[in-house]
Amino acid sequence: KNYVFYKVKDASKRIRGLWFHDDAERQKIESTLERTLEEMRMSPGEPPAEHMPMPPEPKGPAHQPEPVPVAQPNVAPPMAAAQPMAAPPMAAAEEQVDYAQFGQQPSQEVVAVTSSSLRSALHSLADDDSFVKSVMQKLKSSQGK
Repeated sequence: KNYVFYKVKDASKRIRGLWFHDDAERQKIESTLERTLEEMRMSPGEPPAEHMPMPPEPKGPAHQPEPVPVAQPNVAPPMAAAQPMAAPPMAAAEEQVDYAQFGQQPSQEVVAVTSSSLRSALHSLADDDSFVKSVMQKLKSSQGK
C-alpha cells in the first residue's frame, strides 16, 4: 500500500521499492512520476533534465555522510548486561522479498548508515504509538523484578 516499485533499463538490476510513511505522500509522488514518464514517452528527443526542477543549493559546506562506528566486541551497552543476547536479526530484504519471483537471488549488499538516516529511523519509532507502548511495558516489567 505505501510502496512505489520501480525498475531500471538494465534487466540484470533488481526491481526496487520505496516505502512512504504517509500514503498520501506516496500517491502524490506516484502521480508525479507517472506524469513525468508520460511526458518523456511523448517527447523522447528531449533530455529529461529539462523537465526536472533543480534541487536547492546547499547553504553550508558539502556534508559527507559520517562513517558508521565499528562496535567493539567486549564493550556492551549498559542495558545489554541485564538481557540475554539475542540471535542477530535477519536482513529486512531477505525477510520480506522473495527474490525467486524476480529470477534473482539475495545479494550481500552493504548498507551505509548515516547519522541523519539513524536519526530519522529513531524519530519514526518514537512517533509509533505501539512501539512506545511496548517500550513502556518493558520498562515497567523490568522495574518490578
